[in-house]
Amino acid sequence: MDTRKRRSFSLLEVLIGAVIIAISLGGLLAVFVGSRKYIRQSQKRLSAFNVGRQVLDDLRGSVAASNWDADTAPLAPGTYPNYKTVTLEGIKYTVSYEVANVTTSGSGENAANRAVKVTVKYAPD
Repeated sequence: MDTRKRRSFSLLEVLIGAVIIAISLGGLLAVFVGSRKYIRQSQKRLSAFNVGRQVLDDLRGSVAASNWDADTAPLAPGTYPNYKTVTLEGIKYTVSYEVANVTTSGSGENAANRAVKVTVKYAPD
């Protein structure tokens, strides 16, 4: 007959192990939920960036010598609030832009430069 004693886990040891596992899984769940939030915010930012880039591409197409100095040209100096509204995946992006004259040193007398600042607003989480 085997004279060795069998050793088993007591109820207290099993409960403590279960609590440790539950706390660890809870921490992992919190990490996954938090990372989903940050991924969603990054997706919104990327979409806003792409909307702004699309507006700049549209404005680039309107650069022409014939309408450069016209007051009604899209790139006439001034502020253009609520220029465009785009809805992507249920999120509303509102675009506005501002155009300002820029003087550069060493540019010729016919050189006219303009700076364009595009702002895209959307609802945060």
